[in-house]
Amino acid sequence: MSFAGLLSRTAVVVTMEPGTPDEYEDPILAEVSRRSYAAYLEPLVAPGARPEEDFVGRDTLISDWRLILPAEAVVTGLDRIELEGKTYEVIGEPWSAHSPRGSHQVELRVRLMEGG
Repeated sequence: MSFAGLLSRTAVVVTMEPGTPDEYEDPILAEVSRRSYAAYLEPLVAPGARPEEDFVGRDTLISDWRLILPAEAVVTGLDRIELEGKTYEVIGEPWSAHSPRGSHQVELRVRLMEGG
């Protein structure tokens, strides 16, 4: 299967930038644009291992995932990712994976919080 064949889902990168500060002078992130890219999403799990998930209380599940986007994708650590009806938070800065021909893909760690 080709690399393009692996990118079988569509992810929307929601670009966020600091906006008006709150009452504690912390900037509130505001949406400024949206871009769609072909994407591949996989859980951060070693073969045979338990998924990297954490239950907080009884109602909240936190799970970390690896998201792969095409090399031309523009995404930062402040952005949000929408994929198949769920919103993921970008954890850290995305990085560009290179091959001998140049940039091959953009990889990032994303976090999903469900429930509670």
